[in-house]
This record gives sequence, structure tokens and C-alpha cells, in this order.
Amino acid sequence: MSHAAVRPFRREDREQVTALVNAHVGAVVPGWAVPVQTVMAQIERDPGEFVVDPWVTERVTLVAVERDRVAAAAHLCRYSNETDVGDGFRGAGEIKWFVCWPAALDAGRAMIDASNALLARWRSSRVHAGVQLPTPVTYGVSDCWPHLRQLLVEAGFSPAGKLEIVMSVGTDELADHLSPPVAGLRVRREVAESATRFVAETADAGAIAWVHVQPDLTGGGLINRLAGWGSVWELGVVEQWRRRGVGTWLLSKTAEQLRVGGVQRLLDQAWPEQTDLLAFHAAVGFQELTRIETGWIRAG
Repeated sequence: MSHAAVRPFRREDREQVTALVNAHVGAVVPGWAVPVQTVMAQIERDPGEFVVDPWVTERVTLVAVERDRVAAAAHLCRYSNETDVGDGFRGAGEIKWFVCWPAALDAGRAMIDASNALLARWRSSRVHAGVQLPTPVTYGVSDCWPHLRQLLVEAGFSPAGKLEIVMSVGTDELADHLSPPVAGLRVRREVAESATRFVAETADAGAIAWVHVQPDLTGGGLINRLAGWGSVWELGVVEQWRRRGVGTWLLSKTAEQLRVGGVQRLLDQAWPEQTDLLAFHAAVGFQELTRIETGWIRAG
């Protein structure tokens, strides 16, 4: 039996909750951490979720306390029933994130029970769960969090989304000073949606390859422990130009330009069935960082 008392989050809990969040963030990417202000901002609203967050009608953060120590915490969202809400979220409830110390599984179970009770009072049409912490690649359930996976499975949740493989590489590890594999090939930069787009093009063929990179993961400097990290959002080569070294060359030139701005490491993701993409990443130096199970939902 758990001796944890589950109650609403109080402002004086913020340092302990942030420590819990950072323990989970740092397990995925050693050295990463977020300040208290970032956790508090996500509790109040989620500025990064500009599509889904406006559909939220109610937010509740709970903590499970054992002997004055926050042993587990969860943040729940209730979504509107209005017709402008996406089908997957209309009338739904969600455990937006859930964390607990691995040695406090009973407190974690008490937290899940309290969360499910609240979701039942909300009469949620469906119930989602996950660990959407305020950093990249800390969503779904990482293989670095086996204790959270255990608790969610015990509570009847299962992953309905795709398994994602997260990889990283140092920008200085990517091949440099490569000769253009196509005569007249050059790189052009332009603004893309929430990213910088690097385009490989020739005067005759136009754009033949592109890569979208978010070069700043610090939120404009708010999360300074993520300084020097960037994220690849999209990488593509026009079919007739594939297997000629164009993608490798473009990534190397992109890394060269990113280093000028202080980007030291890049993240990227792929699904296990994307064998060609995984082979490409391995060839240029990406190494696996974690695997993430996504789309957790409770049956019934």
C-alpha cells in the first residue's frame, strides 16, 4: 500500500517537480535539463503546441507526496467537445506527462489511480497518456524510462503509435570539405516553417535536395543546457538524384554552416521500417540515442 498523498500541485512544489522532470530528461540526453520557469510555463499552457493547446479547456497538475518529498507528478489536460477540435482529441482527456522516482512505484500507482479518477469525472471520450516533457525527444515513453512504461501498462495503457528511433551526431563528425558530386552544385538557405531550409541546387536542375534544421533548441536561450543542439526535421533528395552522394554532401555543407552558429550536435528520428534512411544515418555517423513508443491510449 502506498503512503503517498496525492494532491494538487502547489507553487512550493516547483523545485521538486522540476528535479523529477530533469531526472527523466537527463536519462534520455545526459546533460540536458530545464529551469523551473520552463516547467511552470508548461503547467500553465504549452506554447510549443500551437495546434493542440488551444483546444484544452482544463489543466490540472497533481503531485504524490511521501514524507514531504514529491515522489511522482502528473499533468492532465481536458479537451473541448467543439467541432473545431481534431477528431483524435475531441472530448478526450490526456495524461500529458507523468514522472515518478523509480524507487517510488507505489506512489506512481497512486498517481495513476488519481489521474484516472479525474479523467473519469471529466467523462473523457478517450484517454491518452505519455510523457510530453518540455524538451525535444522526451515524449511518448522512452526506453530510458522502464518504470513509467511498467506503470502505464499496469493501468491498461498501450502504445498505438509508431516506434521512433532517435539518433544524434556531432556536426564535426559529419564529413567536411567534400567535393560536389554534381557539377555546379551549391547550397542556398531560406526560411522554412519553424526551421532553416538548406537547399542543394544547380543552375540547370534547380533544387535537387533539401534539409530542414531547427538550429536552436533552447527556446531563444531560455533552456541554456540545450545550447549547441539542433534538430533535423526533414531530409530529402529528388529521386533521380539519389545514390549519388548528394544527400551526404548537403548534410556536410549544412553542418559546416551550422558550426559557424555554434551548433555542435544534431538530432534526427526514423521508424524501424525506414531502413534506407537508417542506413544513410549510420553511414554519415549518426548513433542511436533512444527508442520511443508513441500514441499511448487506454483501452475501453
